[in-house]
Amino acid sequence: MALIIRCDANSHHTAWGCPDINSKGEALLESLASSNLVILNRGNRPKFRSAGWETIIDLMLCFQEISHAIRGWRVSQEPSLSDHNQIHFAWSTNVQEGEPYRNPRRPEWALYRVSQNWHLEGYTLSIKNRKDCEEAAVTIRTAIMKAYEASCLTVTPKARGKGMP
Repeated sequence: MALIIRCDANSHHTAWGCPDINSKGEALLESLASSNLVILNRGNRPKFRSAGWETIIDLMLCFQEISHAIRGWRVSQEPSLSDHNQIHFAWSTNVQEGEPYRNPRRPEWALYRVSQNWHLEGYTLSIKNRKDCEEAAVTIRTAIMKAYEASCLTVTPKARGKGMP
């Protein structure tokens, strides 16, 4: 199922380009870390402007499985007759693409930390024998991998085919 959410989240967090963090942003980021939704926002161009004030409170989210089909995400500078700027992107439907991969050089570090903390919440490290050590290694590795998957979008090599604007 393809689900793309464009929302006025009214929350601030550096994970989606906001220069500051508020409690709503922290709560939203924690919720996203435990879901299958990824943040598509890129850069720090303001998406909301009002009376000389601007910020990044609009988010675009989608399921991890379809994030590779979103291309050319950007904030439009064209007048929108609203205090929210338009978000432009292309949805590729008929593509011949390479094997998707994650680029470890471009993670959303704030999302990584929140996700890792969430997956290790309540975990107490207690190693008394070899079995405890192996179980701890599996638990910590799983938390690291889930945080990596949540914070590092899947990248698909350039597609050859037609996309829809």
